[in-house]
This record gives sequence, structure tokens and C-alpha cells, in this order.
Amino acid sequence: MDLVRSHHIDVMFVCEPRISGSKALVVIKSLRFSCFEVIDPEKFSEGLWLLWNDAKVKLDIIGTSDQSISACLSWQGQKPWLFSAIYARPCNVKKEKLWEYLNFVASCHQMPWLLAGDFNDILQVEDKVGGVSLCKLTGMKKWFDANSMIDLGFSGPRFT
Repeated sequence: MDLVRSHHIDVMFVCEPRISGSKALVVIKSLRFSCFEVIDPEKFSEGLWLLWNDAKVKLDIIGTSDQSISACLSWQGQKPWLFSAIYARPCNVKKEKLWEYLNFVASCHQMPWLLAGDFNDILQVEDKVGGVSLCKLTGMKKWFDANSMIDLGFSGPRFT
């Protein structure tokens, strides 16, 4: 709530909120956004919330899946752009469904597109430390390259 107030946030994406149902609704309403779209988690670490103030931003949900929420956004006087909030399941078979769904979203729209969230995947070997070693990059890297996406980088600690 402090972040929302101090930074005058008009759109907020929460990945893996760790609560659902009536508890989630209480928290969402306490944040005082006028609109929201929720994908409830199937397990403890899943789920997505997209919250926004419709008096400040025009946001139309264009589609959802169990791993994403996609919306068309625009502020007054600005051109619209596409935003996809992502929580990719750690299972490669389920993640493949996400890439297929995002291919469908890409085929339907020709506007600037920002994807953000937890992809449970990497674009380059240097993005990983520890755990199981990787022989090759697949999944996200393949989709990323096929759709001519650009990595905008990050701010903060390299490995979170």
C-alpha cells in the first residue's frame, strides 16, 4: 500500500501473490485500484493479479490463460500498447502451452508489446547460477528470438 501511495501507481502487476479467494479479494480491495483481473493460483506459488485505476489509464483485458493476463493499455494522449503479465509454470510441457498462447496473442496484434513476470526460464546461460546445468537454451529463448523480442534488462540484484 505504501508503494502504491508514494509512487502514484496506476497499473500494478502482482505475480505469485500466495493468497487466493476471499483473502486475495480483501487485499486487492485494500490497495484501492478501481479495476482488477485475477488468475487464481492452482498451487501455492502460482497466480497473477493485474490491478489498475480506470480514471487514469484505459486498460482492456484482451485475453487470459492459466499463465498470463494480456491487456491493451493507453494513457490519455498516448498510443495504445500491449502488456502481458506472465507466470510461467516450471513444467516444460505446461510452459510450451504458454509459448503457444503467446504466439496466438502475437498473431492478433501489431502494437508495441511488453511482457513481464516470472518466466521460470532464461535467455542466456549467464542468467543462471547453481542448480541443474543447462546443455542448451530452449523454450523462452526460442520463442523470444522467433518473435523478435528485445530484452529490456533489469534493475536490482542480478539473481533473485
